[in-house]
Amino acid sequence: MATRSRAKSRATRDGRPPSDNPKRQPIRCCAVEEHLRLLRKDPQYRWRRREIEREIGAWIDAYAADGVRSGLVRIPVVVHVVWNTAAQNISDAQINSQIAVLNEDFRRLNADAASTPAAFAAVAADARLEFALAVRGPGCTTTTGINRHPTSVTGWTRHDNGMKSVATGGADPWDSSQYLNIWIVNFTDDTLGFATFPGGAAALDGAGVHPALRGRCLGGRPG
Repeated sequence: MATRSRAKSRATRDGRPPSDNPKRQPIRCCAVEEHLRLLRKDPQYRWRRREIEREIGAWIDAYAADGVRSGLVRIPVVVHVVWNTAAQNISDAQINSQIAVLNEDFRRLNADAASTPAAFAAVAADARLEFALAVRGPGCTTTTGINRHPTSVTGWTRHDNGMKSVATGGADPWDSSQYLNIWIVNFTDDTLGFATFPGGAAALDGAGVHPALRGRCLGGRPG
């Protein structure tokens, strides 16, 4: 009994409910879990994260007194729709609605912005970041910013980045120094999505999201 209790405790600290929990809920986002896993396993990732935090601290020390920057930073986005069933091949309208939601969130233009909890009200702000589907692809080719990739892979699980490579049934990323890569993929476990922290491998940089969790056009969770 003591062994079983310790196993459950370890699972809770790891951020995952124990597998024998009949009320197990979907993991809404496993980005932090993936970040902690990489910190444990990858010395280079640990070093890069320390360097990034050091650089951020130095920048704040040097420029924080200048106040809020003016202007906007616009980030071009490419959405890779990796689909195995028709339900997973979501519409352009659903993708565009997610871009709109992202912009509302980062610009603090949400309809419910006035309901920000008191604990965050003093720091809630317009981040002056905007997202837009790319209009130019690699090599300056014209694009809609939406790439559709049929696959024979029925789905992926958390910690599996196979959706980010054609060689493993997914879609290759565009240059992550120029684009935000988002993969729409079917997760077959309880994962709804995750994004990478800065400092990881460039080929894996971006976000993976279940097709049912995109934008305002939400329906049932397609398999």
